[in-house]
Amino acid sequence: VWSTYHPAALLRDPSRKASIEDHLRLLHRNLTGQGAQAVVLAVPDRALCTPGHPVSRVAFDIETYGKLSTCPEQNYFHPLKSAAYDGVPCRDQVKTAAISWRGEDGSLRHTAFVLSNPFDLRQLWAWLRWLHENRVEVVGQNIQFDLMSMRAAYPECRAWLDHPLPLCELMVLNYLHNEVRPERSLKDLAPLFGITVYDKEFVRYPTDDDPALLTYNVQDTDATLLLAEYLEKAIDQDYTGTSKLSPYCREWYSDLVWLSVWMSEWGIPMDESALREIYTNQYRPMMDKMER
Repeated sequence: VWSTYHPAALLRDPSRKASIEDHLRLLHRNLTGQGAQAVVLAVPDRALCTPGHPVSRVAFDIETYGKLSTCPEQNYFHPLKSAAYDGVPCRDQVKTAAISWRGEDGSLRHTAFVLSNPFDLRQLWAWLRWLHENRVEVVGQNIQFDLMSMRAAYPECRAWLDHPLPLCELMVLNYLHNEVRPERSLKDLAPLFGITVYDKEFVRYPTDDDPALLTYNVQDTDATLLLAEYLEKAIDQDYTGTSKLSPYCREWYSDLVWLSVWMSEWGIPMDESALREIYTNQYRPMMDKMER
């Protein structure tokens, strides 16, 4: 079953045309047998070493205690709230992690880590240190949650999971391409663009080293990496000469994610009234003056 906007909605908001086109392309792919295929067909290799060649970007994702049937249900998505209200200590919240990247030949590579396994943990530390030292961009869906969870569970890795490690948030790329697209989550975007399909049923796994859990974790990182590449290509094609992906903008959004991480860790909310005042009294007059 697919749903899209009623054509009359375009009379009120013509910008939704792009979303309807997305949905019709999805329908066409499935009617012609070209629907999304799973990007991960086998259990990923465990705890591979860092690549022996330059890599500009990796996708990173974690799975937390809510995915295990032996743990409490996860009702909170801030490590301190999970510890206080779900009763799961920060150190026990992150169960697995996965990384995807492009091999030297351009092929999609991936690996998974079980964090209760000492060898896997050492290998993951080696990856995080390598990413930080080489300034490799880390792309993720809701990457703020992954970073906060890792930093709370393993304070020893904060030196590597910190600014100026460059970040790319998939939701930002999606917004830069189409700010009215109704699909926002990885599970909705992946089939929309023919990347992969997910089982809609929420599954909890018996152990943290369950092959099905590791496959699911890597499916997320593969889909994230492929979606980031797709959206960047679409932005370049649909907005010729745009500055949306300029080094300045990428750094600005990366810094914004880090700011959100730090503010969330310290319990500092955004002050909407103060932001509006800055916009009204400083930014908007400056832009008007430049336009004149």
